[in-house]
Amino acid sequence: MPNNYQKSAAILYDAAAQEILSRLQIGFGISGTVGVVALNLVLGGLIGGVILIWKLAVALWYLPLTIYRLVT
Repeated sequence: MPNNYQKSAAILYDAAAQEILSRLQIGFGISGTVGVVALNLVLGGLIGGVILIWKLAVALWYLPLTIYRLVT
């Protein structure tokens, strides 16, 4: 007999599976779906790369500033 933890895990797993299946592109065929997924990955990588570079630039700006403030 499953306990409450197992029941809640099964419900969460089912909800996650439904969410993933609802996000699949329908009507494009296999090649269109693969193309859309690849485009999503490329665009996500570009956006993530820009954000990463921005955060590194901010860190490079604040690192010497913080050291200067600690020393003086």
